[in-house]
Amino acid sequence: MSVPFESEPRRPAIHFGRIQAAALIVACTVTGAATYSEWLSSDLRIQSDLDGAAREVAHVLRDRLTHLEVKLHTARAFLGASDDVDLESWEQFVRTGSTDFARSGAIGIALIDRVPRSEVGAWLRRWEHADGRPHHVFDHPFASDGDQGDLCVIRFHAPIDLNGGAIGFNVASVPQSRTALQRSAATNAISVAEAFPLIQDVDGPLASAVFLPIYNVGEGAVEWSDGAAPAPWSGDHYRASDHFPSSTESEASEAVEALESIASDSSPYSWDRVRGWVGIPVHYDALLAESLASIPEASAVLVDGDIVVNGDPVFDSRAGRMESTQVVPFAGRELQLAVRVAEPPLAASLVPALRVLLIGSASSGFVLSLIAFAFRSRRRADELELRVAAEREHKRMLESEAAQLGSIGAWQLDIRTGRVDWSDEVCRIHDLPVGQVPTLEEALEFYKGEARTKLEECLRRAMEEDQPWEVELPILTSKGRTVWTRSLGRADRRDGEVVRIFGSFQDITAIREQREAREAMVAALEQSRDLLRQRAEELEEARAQSEAASRAKSEFLANMSHEIRTPMGAILGYAELMLQGGLNEEETGQAGLALRRNSEQLIAILDDVLDLSKIEVGELTIERHPLDPRSLVDDVVALYRRPAEDANIELEVEHGEDVPLSLECDVVRLRQIVSNLVGNAVKFTQEGAVTIRTSARTVEEGLCELTIEVTDTGIGIEHDMLEKVFDAFTQGDGSLTRRFGGTGLGLSISARLARLLGGDVTATSEVGVGSRFVARIRGAPCEPAFDCDIDSLEPLTPRGARPGDSPLAGMSVLLAEDGADNRRLISLLLTRAGAAVELAENGRQAIERFEAAAARGAPPHVILMDMQMPEIDGYEASRILRARGETVSIVALTAHAMQGDRERCIEAGCDDYLTKPIDRRRLVETILRVATA
Repeated sequence: MSVPFESEPRRPAIHFGRIQAAALIVACTVTGAATYSEWLSSDLRIQSDLDGAAREVAHVLRDRLTHLEVKLHTARAFLGASDDVDLESWEQFVRTGSTDFARSGAIGIALIDRVPRSEVGAWLRRWEHADGRPHHVFDHPFASDGDQGDLCVIRFHAPIDLNGGAIGFNVASVPQSRTALQRSAATNAISVAEAFPLIQDVDGPLASAVFLPIYNVGEGAVEWSDGAAPAPWSGDHYRASDHFPSSTESEASEAVEALESIASDSSPYSWDRVRGWVGIPVHYDALLAESLASIPEASAVLVDGDIVVNGDPVFDSRAGRMESTQVVPFAGRELQLAVRVAEPPLAASLVPALRVLLIGSASSGFVLSLIAFAFRSRRRADELELRVAAEREHKRMLESEAAQLGSIGAWQLDIRTGRVDWSDEVCRIHDLPVGQVPTLEEALEFYKGEARTKLEECLRRAMEEDQPWEVELPILTSKGRTVWTRSLGRADRRDGEVVRIFGSFQDITAIREQREAREAMVAALEQSRDLLRQRAEELEEARAQSEAASRAKSEFLANMSHEIRTPMGAILGYAELMLQGGLNEEETGQAGLALRRNSEQLIAILDDVLDLSKIEVGELTIERHPLDPRSLVDDVVALYRRPAEDANIELEVEHGEDVPLSLECDVVRLRQIVSNLVGNAVKFTQEGAVTIRTSARTVEEGLCELTIEVTDTGIGIEHDMLEKVFDAFTQGDGSLTRRFGGTGLGLSISARLARLLGGDVTATSEVGVGSRFVARIRGAPCEPAFDCDIDSLEPLTPRGARPGDSPLAGMSVLLAEDGADNRRLISLLLTRAGAAVELAENGRQAIERFEAAAARGAPPHVILMDMQMPEIDGYEASRILRARGETVSIVALTAHAMQGDRERCIEAGCDDYLTKPIDRRRLVETILRVATA
């Protein structure tokens, strides 16, 4: 239900809260001010300490740089007016006072000569001849191409063990160094080069260099830094003997006087006056690290104009660090040094402030306690009004927050007055004007049917059982829209009595649609996943079946190859013997029997394969005719008596009295079933007996079920292989194929034929005991029919033929066959049967021979037409003859024995159909049948 509230006039507010809040604000303000003041004082103390430490660092750094500057000037003084300084003297000079010199960050001192490019060869010969150095002049590997004017080549660079690789280096090949060299030559002042990779360590850290020019003596006066700064050797801390390898102080002083004579020269200075430079490469990182050694957890930034020597270029005060900036004079300029505290000592600044904060908080609490005690009685008196005000504030808070969350409103039902209060959002959800408040009955009218019943039940439980609720119900708004809502509510009890029911109300139509869509998507995904899983399982099963079938067929093909090659070997062998001649009459007869026996075996194998193919495609035709089941079984058993006797196996037949004398069934297929079962039993039985039993029962009126049971005492079949013996290309065990032979098709064909005859073949077996196969077929009992033997009949006399001793006597046959061997064989069979035979090698000759005979008035009675011949095949030749109106009987000869091949031949105009290899009896029967039709 959606029910909320209406504002009432508010009573005057209690002043205790204001006074308490004012006191709290005053106390907090005083405490905060004191805490902030103490914190600022702590920061000032920390800044003062940092400034003192920075001044110490600046003093140390100033000493280091002053020493560096003094070293440059003393080096120039040492050179004086002489150009004959050798490597040993330069090495000795550099190592004098080397301890302080190294602490300045310098890695050595270089003597640099200005060498015009035209004098490079002379310069190399002079100094190479003097002491073996340098061997060549070279540029920096990072130098830019192009003519750079005069070369500035390092003659000596000591200490030699650290800087030997720099001797012969053209310093002017580095743009930064060349700029500094030119600046120092023009100003007679120390010039600092921007950082660049040192030639001694190209892959190492960048370093800077400072240069001081050496002028030719007597060619002009030079003022020292415009006279603004004293010479670095003028202070009390300077001792000349510390910087010269001379043995006495007087000798060192003479060098200083030579320097002063240069400084007193008033002539203008320029690049052409420069003889060379003294240069010192400097690692400022090492210099600053040495200077900051006394201040832990600090970093420094050294700036020379716009060049940052070390550290971050800009100090960010928002990062919470503190900084002190000092000025360090060097070579007449002022370097800016910024010393920073990496981690400000927060404890030192916050502890005093926290102490003040705690004291102020305790004082504030004490004051508040006094105020609370003073107003406690007033508070008790106004408790009811405070509660009402709190409820109204709670209502406004609920309404504001719920509306902000999105389509959420608040409602209230006053039980005592029956008043319903709705927030603005609840009105909008019901499509009512904001501010319109319905009665309880009007509010319930928005719920229809089951929704109203459920909401009324929630209200009842809330009032009687104090049970809150959360339900999702549809409402019908004032504009007729159906909106799904979520209603939450509970009862408010005072002194055990429910005074109101309140809660929230939300439009969840979009949420519900999204949820339903998500659930539908999840269901669809689940269904898709199940379907995919099912398909995957089916594919896996199909793959396994395919692999099994592939293996079985591979095994079958290997076995079939063996089964075909075995009789073919015998046929080829006996044929070879007969061709060689020399056989007596008995040997010739045995060879003929062997050829016929192995040929029949090949035909049986091919027949099995063809039968299985026809069964699998559902095109095997069943032809039911009356037959005697007992005679059929006896005939089959008679075929296997000789093999059974040779294996010393008893072959027994038991016919039931209920077996009918005649049954409508396919005699060929039933004989095939019985032959397969009896043949398997004899083949797989090594000792004991094979028993064949027949029985019958009536399954319904006019339908009889014949049962043929074949039991043996053979090797038996494993239980898990028993069902597989009825699969195509399978025997119970692969080793049985190697041991007993066979294609593995017999039982599969027998079972399928039995099903086509209305029954089935089942089996039970026990390894080492024997097997029992039961074939059941169904047919209608009928009157006995009498078979006739073609050999006992007189030859039929076709049109115009004369009777004789041979079946085909007086008949003429036109044989069209492109195979010479088949043509010779069929012609011989027909001639021995009494027929007159004319031969043709293709369809074209067959048509010509037929037309010639017809012209003579003696057309052939029958044409035996091979269907696959060159020039014109049998199909086309038959169509041509029929198109010309010829009615002669045509019998198709073909090696195609699949379903549909016969129909194709009949459609071409043939009267009947024979498959190769040709059986003599069927050949004669077919010719007689079509010739007399």
